Amino acid sequence: MSLPVDALLVGLAERSAQTVIQHGDREVTGAELRSMIFRIARGLNRGDVVAIMEANTPEVIAARFGAELAGCHPVLVYRKLSERAIGDLIAQAALVIDEPELATLLAQADDSPLAGRGALGDLACTRLTSGSTGRAKGILRRIAPLRPLPPGHPFAGGTQLLCTPYGHSGGAIADLMLANGGRLILQPDFDPHTVAEAIGRHRVTFLWLLPHQVYELADVAERYDLSSLRMLSYGGWRAAPHKLGEVARKLGPIVYHGYGANEVDGIAALSPADHLDERRTGTVGTLLPGIELDIRDAVDGVGRIWVRTAALAEGYWNDPEATARAFVDGWLDTGDLGSLDEDGYLTIAGRSKEIIIVPGGHIYPRDVETVLLTHPAVTDAAVFGITDADGGEAVHAAVVGTGDAGELADWVAVRGGELSRPRTVLLLDELPRATTGKPDVARLVELVRGQDQS
Repeated sequence: MSLPVDALLVGLAERSAQTVIQHGDREVTGAELRSMIFRIARGLNRGDVVAIMEANTPEVIAARFGAELAGCHPVLVYRKLSERAIGDLIAQAALVIDEPELATLLAQADDSPLAGRGALGDLACTRLTSGSTGRAKGILRRIAPLRPLPPGHPFAGGTQLLCTPYGHSGGAIADLMLANGGRLILQPDFDPHTVAEAIGRHRVTFLWLLPHQVYELADVAERYDLSSLRMLSYGGWRAAPHKLGEVARKLGPIVYHGYGANEVDGIAALSPADHLDERRTGTVGTLLPGIELDIRDAVDGVGRIWVRTAALAEGYWNDPEATARAFVDGWLDTGDLGSLDEDGYLTIAGRSKEIIIVPGGHIYPRDVETVLLTHPAVTDAAVFGITDADGGEAVHAAVVGTGDAGELADWVAVRGGELSRPRTVLLLDELPRATTGKPDVARLVELVRGQDQS
């Protein structure tokens, strides 16, 4: 059995003269990427933890696979983490690879084929959780044989545009795409016009985005040729139910909403047809093949979501306590709260640690966000609780839009009940986001407290 990087190298040799990565005006052939992987691998020592400062560049992708070929444990570090979080991560590494180090490694003269020093069962490339409500954790997985994808699979032989961070879900799919004969179009970030133009120019077939990015792309879709897209998947954060039908009508029957966790990959998906069914748009769809789901400790049908699958991660990197809490007897505690209806559709109520306990009841942030997103002036929203000096909690909200704070609070109270009325409504140009695109709740709490003190 071969390592995934071995299969990738064979595929790159077969496509030696073909462009496998497009980065701006730069075209990287299979031979060139293969050469970079060998050069980087020769500069590393088996068993080392290698922290890679991730970016959407060919060099970072080569470093990720070069480290695996060398028998190292690559850890992708998101540049927008706090200095303290980055410091904690790189303190555990034998080597930190950033642009200067990459230049040094790639200057190695010998790019001849190298027998891999890695082995099945070694630690695989580690990506981080979002850290939206706490410390980002590394997902611990072991290297397993690459399973070829069947012909016609959206990740086999297609072209993916990657404009979300390589260390996130889109990057994991990019690895699959590249290893299965696909081509990558790399962009540093998301801009709806730039992305739409690139889709037409490069005949992109697959795209992964965050929900608010899908809305922006849909708004400009009629101005560009997006006919090459076979699948547009989005996730990472809740979607606004009332927007999904419009998105589907503008982009066509190619839009999927994926619900999952870094620890387990995909859990459920909302199909293109479901996007046009108002009964389903408040859900995250039905379970994917191979997923077992258990709703535990339910109250009024809403309980803690546990899942089991063959794709379950091993645990959290260097965090045995968190591993013991979340991984129990082959099951994962996702930390999400939800319910499953009689037709098998899963609805997410929110994160268990995000429940806001107010006098008179429990408030699920997602419910309040859904109400706010029905307001015509609101394009994005995040709801969270803050504990006051007396130990009680109150509902607070941050929105992107043009509404009046008081009027938005009334909107919630009328449609969601007085208990759900936000004490504070922050009006922002954009929501601060954690590493995977989820709203950065810690930063939002700081903004509310700063406003209270001013």
